[in-house]
Amino acid sequence: MSAPEITYRNPDALIERLHGNFSARGGKITALKANGFDACCPVHGDTNPSLHVSKGDTGIVMNCRTCKAKAPEVMEAVGFLDDNGQPMTVASLFYETTHKAPTSSKPKATHLEPVPDPKPKEKRQTPPTKFGSSVPTADRERLQAAADVIARLDAERAIDLDTITTAGLGLSRDGRIVLPTYNREGEPSPRLWRWPDERTDELKKMHGAGASSPDLYPRPETPAFADGADVYLVEGELDALVGLTHGMQTIGCPGTNMWKPGDAERFARFGSVTIITDADDGGREWATDVGNELREAGVRVIVRDFGDTVPKGYDLTDHALSCRANDVALSMAIEQVPAVIGGRVSGSIVSREPLDLPVPDVGGMFYADAVHMVYGDGGSGKTYMVLAACLTNIREQGGTVVWFDYESGNNRMTQRCELLGFTEADDARFHYYDLTRQSPLMPNRTDVRAYVKAHKPTIVVFDAFAGAFVGAGMTDENTKRHEIEAVLDGIFRPAKADGAASVVLDHKPKGSEAKKGYPIGNERKHSGVDVVIEVDSPTEGVTRMKGWKDQVTGAYNRRGKKIAEYVWSSDSRIVRAVDVADAQTADEPRKPFRPTTLMQRVSEALEAAGAEGLSTRKLEAAVSGNQSGKRAAIAALVREGYVEVEAGAYGATQHRSVRTYRVADDELALDVDR
Repeated sequence: MSAPEITYRNPDALIERLHGNFSARGGKITALKANGFDACCPVHGDTNPSLHVSKGDTGIVMNCRTCKAKAPEVMEAVGFLDDNGQPMTVASLFYETTHKAPTSSKPKATHLEPVPDPKPKEKRQTPPTKFGSSVPTADRERLQAAADVIARLDAERAIDLDTITTAGLGLSRDGRIVLPTYNREGEPSPRLWRWPDERTDELKKMHGAGASSPDLYPRPETPAFADGADVYLVEGELDALVGLTHGMQTIGCPGTNMWKPGDAERFARFGSVTIITDADDGGREWATDVGNELREAGVRVIVRDFGDTVPKGYDLTDHALSCRANDVALSMAIEQVPAVIGGRVSGSIVSREPLDLPVPDVGGMFYADAVHMVYGDGGSGKTYMVLAACLTNIREQGGTVVWFDYESGNNRMTQRCELLGFTEADDARFHYYDLTRQSPLMPNRTDVRAYVKAHKPTIVVFDAFAGAFVGAGMTDENTKRHEIEAVLDGIFRPAKADGAASVVLDHKPKGSEAKKGYPIGNERKHSGVDVVIEVDSPTEGVTRMKGWKDQVTGAYNRRGKKIAEYVWSSDSRIVRAVDVADAQTADEPRKPFRPTTLMQRVSEALEAAGAEGLSTRKLEAAVSGNQSGKRAAIAALVREGYVEVEAGAYGATQHRSVRTYRVADDELALDVDR
């Protein structure tokens, strides 16, 4: 409190001045007595005096007997002037401590023996508005009339008038934005936000009344967010309002230290939570910790980080302003922000340093939490390629597949599965839906969510794009960008729930002038997905796959790089996959890489875990070493019968030791790995 803010040194003069201010407002008021007076409360607008104003030890005390408002709420609700005609603040209510308030004849209770409240306080009810609003009507009306402030919120904070009105924002008399937030008890408790150019060490960015901690805003329980919705979690209430402005169902944590135990369970009703972290160390640490808590609560989580190429502290508001300048929808742009993979800080993912994740980890071909476009000519074997990856995921990783077939039909798919060697055990984890004769086609967005929720798949396949497009009610999949985006956002992206890889099959454009790396039709098919893979037609029994885009890890750092080859037998069956980085040729049998040192570490970790076993995430965390190497070691142990896998809680894969693995006992161990 600076010296100019102490308007009065004399408590008698101050209480007299306040009595005059309340009298000037109109309404009933009692006569000024030695210890204060009663007036009509400006916070809830009563007509009978319920606000008691009195002199305390160090300043004026205000207490409404009806709405329980205190001095800060009262001073925000009215504009009192001092003797010099300047606005009075809460600081103006203090005076020198030499004054002693009148002593009471009642004995004081000690801190060990609190005086019981004769009547339990009634819990305030949330106002019946969309997001709840505790902002005084006068403050809301003041903001609605302040065209310059509304324009500034739009220009500097990317928050529009519709959000201001819907959320019930207000404007205090001293120019701060009033947010209709809540405290941890669920009671309305507005917070006031100050513009950056008005902040000092004494004048902080955010101020809230009372001693209780602020809650998340909007609260996850608000009816505005439906069960099963995909929501975003950001730092700060203002960023939450930015997301709401741009059609994203966004919840803000009031600070990185304001996330409380039990908050994760409040998000369990949602389909997924995407955490958008600020570009600084504190924000990334917060996102990692919160993401882990949410996953432990059974919530599907995606963490997105703007990376190290943006200024420190870059956040959702900065991104929204950048999107506006480039005429890009924020919701679309967020899908392009790099995701944190395998618990790694995304700053390292987008850096120029070599990556530890050069190989997709779902079925050896795909990434979790990503949309893949796999395209090629008819007869190129793209369906076989994807089926082979699905079979690998089922057998070696304990995965589950959902396949929506719009083209081939049950008979052809049965033949393909038989050629690839599907067994009854494999079929039990391969959920195939023949949609070739169904009218109207499906699935729509609701259907996708239902199937994903029922099966908790690791891979969801759509064969092919045109059928899914028609099933979503669209007309021309090759030309209309906005319709392609609608299907991406409404069908293929929701299929990623619970960390699944979403895979879309499509066709190759015809003609010599067709753009390389793009499937047939509008370029949004390429730009709107995370990974693009082209399948060449077989030549001399070998099919080659090219990676044209990999936005997850950047592993395809050269456009058109060959990422794999598949060798075919005379009966059109895939007999083996060949890594083109391997020095061996496609005609020479390939010796599989066996990371024996890591295999022993994995085996030891599972032996220590006992019969309960470990989930994939916990197992990888328990073993030191390269991430892709650990995954290869786990896959090898499962393949060779040292480890068994089964579905665990919330779709996780649980691993248990069947027999001990030691490098010294392994006759096939590679010397170089030792």
